[in-house]
Amino acid sequence: MRSVALALGNSLRSRWMAVVAGIFIMSVSGSIYAFGVYSAALKRALNYNQKTLTTVGFFKDFGNIGIFAGIIADLCPAWVVLSIGVAFNSVGYLMIWLAMTHRTRAPALWQMFVYITIGGNSVAFTHSGALVTCVKNFPLHRGMIVGLLKGFLGLSTAILSLFYRAIYGDHPSSFVLLIVYLPLAVILSFMFFIRPLPVPSDGKIEDEARVFYRLLAFELLVAGYLMLVILVQHSVKLDKAVNGGLAGLLALLLCIPFAMVVAMELRKLRAEKPVIDVESSKDEGGDKAGGPILDGAYGGGSKDRDKALAKVEPRESSEEDEAVTVPLEAPPPAPVPEAAPVLRRRSIVQRAGELFKTPPIGSDFTVWQALVHLDFWLLSAASTAGLGAGLMLIDNLGQIGSSYGYDAERTNTFVSLTSIWNCLGRVGSGFVSEYFVQRSGLARPFFFALALGLSAIGYLTIALDLPGALFIGSILIGLCFGAQWALLHIIISEIYGLKYYGTLQSIIAMASPLGTYLLSVRVAGYMYDREAARQLPRGTAESCHGTVCYRTSLLIMCGVCCAGCLLTLVISVRTRRFYKREVFETLKAKKIELVNAKKASR
Repeated sequence: MRSVALALGNSLRSRWMAVVAGIFIMSVSGSIYAFGVYSAALKRALNYNQKTLTTVGFFKDFGNIGIFAGIIADLCPAWVVLSIGVAFNSVGYLMIWLAMTHRTRAPALWQMFVYITIGGNSVAFTHSGALVTCVKNFPLHRGMIVGLLKGFLGLSTAILSLFYRAIYGDHPSSFVLLIVYLPLAVILSFMFFIRPLPVPSDGKIEDEARVFYRLLAFELLVAGYLMLVILVQHSVKLDKAVNGGLAGLLALLLCIPFAMVVAMELRKLRAEKPVIDVESSKDEGGDKAGGPILDGAYGGGSKDRDKALAKVEPRESSEEDEAVTVPLEAPPPAPVPEAAPVLRRRSIVQRAGELFKTPPIGSDFTVWQALVHLDFWLLSAASTAGLGAGLMLIDNLGQIGSSYGYDAERTNTFVSLTSIWNCLGRVGSGFVSEYFVQRSGLARPFFFALALGLSAIGYLTIALDLPGALFIGSILIGLCFGAQWALLHIIISEIYGLKYYGTLQSIIAMASPLGTYLLSVRVAGYMYDREAARQLPRGTAESCHGTVCYRTSLLIMCGVCCAGCLLTLVISVRTRRFYKREVFETLKAKKIELVNAKKASR
């Protein structure tokens, strides 16, 4: 019992507990992806038309910009960031719930925009507080940790929907109330476990990849369970008691990662019993192997990697080394008066040029250095194309299914399963890209280009109305949309370092609302209303029927994703040497160093 209590205490203080806390927080933080659950009830309660509802949805995504969240995450502890996020969530969605249930006077349209912007901005704060800290705690496996946590963010809509049905049944306005208090309870319970912790450097570092693969298997188990529940709910009408039992089983499943961490700490305690002799031998002979290099970036250059390799086998100082003397100051050069004006002009030019000078890829960029870097803008443009097109389909999937002739039950199934495909895309892209980066040094932006290319195929499939088009297309686009979000955050951390990672990932996340406004509101919304007016010139109907309603919009999305694919291929070519020489070789050097450290500790 004493060892179990000690293992429990060690678990609560470990880096893996931060991951467990991040899983719980991300599982209830996807309110912006749950808009489709209560949007119809919001439209009826406040008497909105479709154009107004679409604009409300845009402000929901606009609230996810989160520039201030990223800046605060770089300056303050994670619990401060999470506290701000949960306060925004509670205030924003509480005001929406009060308006929907007519407990307050119907708000003006601009007030509703403010409410949902505040509520949507909470996701940026919880995301920055949990994800950024966990990435810094596991710098050697960024792809895995980002894929894992972003996957649970993608599952959050399905998780919240199951608890909503278990507590309230079928009452959509109560779903908004659930969003108010459930994230509040979960985040306040776990936010103090999210904190930066030192990475072990004494040769006893855990086999992180193996643990992450176990967590991946657990996440796939949760996703499969939720998929089965969704299919059963849309096939058979379940009462609140059955849904309550399903939600209780889900709550038990979500506790498995904590049990895994406690079991891992218990195994470590049992394996470290004879560690006294090893420690005494280290004190006598010195530490024969240095700890792993766990900087914010992968290395930032070949010089850092050479230092890392040299650190594995330090040599003792010799007499020749002691005899080498280096002058403290060199004699000043002779003044050249006639060249002074030329030197002064060169100095001004050089200072102006330094504003646009950037360090090597992989170093810790400042915010300004990233903003003047070409790859940053290429990645922003590609993200605007891919994420904007993806949100267009997700936000309008119900209406697309209706216009294509699918019944409401089948369309709702597609909408519900989109959360599962979103999760699988986030998880799969993180783990699969990590495997190829570590094994062959393949540039990670290549996988971003692959996701955009597959998205284009999905849009083309739906536009051409091929057999099973909406089902196949929604799977492809859901998977690729989730993959783009995960890969985007990993690429930023690798190219621009971790020092200002919170700010940079928040800035580039502006691509999501910008793309939503351009592609969903200005393109898809405009063309839908135009076709609806053409079918009934007097405007007596509020909906459009037929594949022509979204065909042109979907073809435009296909072309936009192809353009984004080309941009990310350019980034892949520009960064291939960095991934091959710096990321791949540095990770290889760190693995060799860890092996030598373990051998020296025996």
